[in-house]
Amino acid sequence: MSPLSLPRTGIGNYLRGMIGGLATVAGEHEIVAFAPTGLRGTRRVREALEPLGVERRLVTLPAAHAFRVAWSKSGRLPLERLIGRF
Repeated sequence: MSPLSLPRTGIGNYLRGMIGGLATVAGEHEIVAFAPTGLRGTRRVREALEPLGVERRLVTLPAAHAFRVAWSKSGRLPLERLIGRF
């Protein structure tokens, strides 16, 4: 959900539409939106997901964008190993 923390363009709009479609057909399945974001990003993600009715797990991190870039480039453990299932 991190692309939703920035002003929405192609990827953010696509992601929001995809999550909306999943939520529409989810039935008994649970949809959980997870995003590590900064302070401003948390607000943007919350606003983007509000009408979709999905559960949100938003983690506010200082320097969240730098953290995501560094984590992606490091090739380290999956995030689930640090924070548990989400």
